[in-house]
Amino acid sequence: SPAVNTSQSKKSLRNPVLGPLLDRVKSHDDQCHEAIATFDPQNDIFLQDHRRNGQPMLPGTFGWELLTQAAAALD
Repeated sequence: SPAVNTSQSKKSLRNPVLGPLLDRVKSHDDQCHEAIATFDPQNDIFLQDHRRNGQPMLPGTFGWELLTQAAAALD
């Protein structure tokens, strides 16, 4: 099936299919799917408080949220 995508900014996204964190989900076949999320330390303020050796890091709880949103998009 084709990639799910939106032209809206992720910041204003309230798409019930993707959720606020995902940019898109690509299905390569029935068993292989790819969820894509892009974060920008300049715009995603939560990254400013999560750094290691000066490098922004995604907070651990976001991983679970991304997995949940990706699974919901495929349902």
